Amino acid sequence: MRPDAVVLDRHQARLAEKPNAGVYADVEKGVVKGAAYGSLKQQFLLAAKRAGRDPRDYSADVWTGIRETIKNTDQLYGQPFKGSSIVGDSKSYADIFSDVIRDKANHMKITVQELEKRLKAGDANLLSALLSAPGAYGAYQAMQVDQSQTSAPQ
Repeated sequence: MRPDAVVLDRHQARLAEKPNAGVYADVEKGVVKGAAYGSLKQQFLLAAKRAGRDPRDYSADVWTGIRETIKNTDQLYGQPFKGSSIVGDSKSYADIFSDVIRDKANHMKITVQELEKRLKAGDANLLSALLSAPGAYGAYQAMQVDQSQTSAPQ
C-alpha cells in the first residue's frame, strides 16, 4: 500500500464533529464522503506532514487511537459513544502485516530479520500466511487493485 494513502471512516469523521452543537463532518453523523471526505483527508495530510509521518501510518494510528479511546472510555472528547459495540483488536493493516511476518518467522523457527532477508531475496513468501490472517486478505486485495491501477502494460 502506498505511504501517501489515507483511508477515512466514521472514526476519523468524529474528529470533525460536535454533535451537541449539530456539527457533523457530512450531512449525517459518523459519515464522510464527497467534498467532506476530501476536506478531512486534506487535514490528515497536513497533520501527518506536521508530525513527520507517512499519511497512511498516521491515519491508521489516529483511527486506532480513536477506536481504543471509545472502546475503553465510552466517549471521545466528551461525546458519549457505546464502547461495548467495539469488539476485537484495533489494528491497522501495517500492524496486521507485522504480526503475520512475526508469526511466519516463529513458525519457520527463524528470526523476523532472517525472514525479511529471505522475502527480499525471493526465497520465502507470505501468501498462505496472509490469506489466513483476519483482515489481511482485504489488504492484499486492495494492494492488488492499487498495483493494477498504477502499473502500465509493457
